[in-house]
Amino acid sequence: KMGSPKNDKLQKLLLIIIVVIGSVVLVKTIARTELPDPMGLQTKRTISSSLYTGPSWVSERTISRQVIADTRFARCEIHKVRTEDGTSVINDWLWFDEKDAVNVAVRDENGRFVLMKQKKYGLKGTTLSPVGGMVEDGETAFEAAKREVFEELGMGSRRTLQMMKEHEIQPPPQQRGKAVSGQGEDDGSVPSHEPDWHYFGVYRTAANRGGGMSHLYLLNNAIPLLPDGGTSSFRPVGDGEEQKILYMTVEETKHALKQAEFKEIKWAATISFALLQLQDPTS
Repeated sequence: KMGSPKNDKLQKLLLIIIVVIGSVVLVKTIARTELPDPMGLQTKRTISSSLYTGPSWVSERTISRQVIADTRFARCEIHKVRTEDGTSVINDWLWFDEKDAVNVAVRDENGRFVLMKQKKYGLKGTTLSPVGGMVEDGETAFEAAKREVFEELGMGSRRTLQMMKEHEIQPPPQQRGKAVSGQGEDDGSVPSHEPDWHYFGVYRTAANRGGGMSHLYLLNNAIPLLPDGGTSSFRPVGDGEEQKILYMTVEETKHALKQAEFKEIKWAATISFALLQLQDPTS
């Protein structure tokens, strides 16, 4: 009979089954959502959100992509990739898209390297490092390089100081990076009116796994742009990581490099390029 306890239980059970089936269909629909791709490929998503806004990588060998997870800074994907000789297909090529980054070797007017001693999540113990960070949306790599030096050290070029004085820029601490934007070339190279800066080019972080592209720079004759800039009293703008500012001579920096005290390969490459540039300034 309708309304009996037994029928009520059956109705509740049927309702639960309908809800479960509907949820499974919805999840499968989200997971199989096809998104347009820069090269006309189809990209499957296993997540419903799309937080990552950085560049994507596909090549003539890419057959399809499946997005596994993403954040504002990076995205993990599984690619289906044709082998170089074209005879077979790799179905589980793990790939990481990441926002492009900059690293800057900074030297002050006395020729000393301005470095940081800090800890990083993916490293054991402490490490030496140059300035570094990600290129934000709407920035050129050179703008990001200037901003990172400004935010992490409170320093910059003589040209930047001149521009700040001409425009009477006195940014509050939480907006310090905005004081030096507005310049730079699309390829990361340095404008001719910034003679203290040198661009070493852009490099893939991991050739077969992605990790974004890194633009490497040297800033010579860096000077403080803010009170306490370049000193142990300076408080950087950033992600809450503690750091200690160190001044090291060229010979001390060479020794630290040989002793693997720069524990990330991008940092070691940046310092190596800077040291090579000092040996041959015309290159």
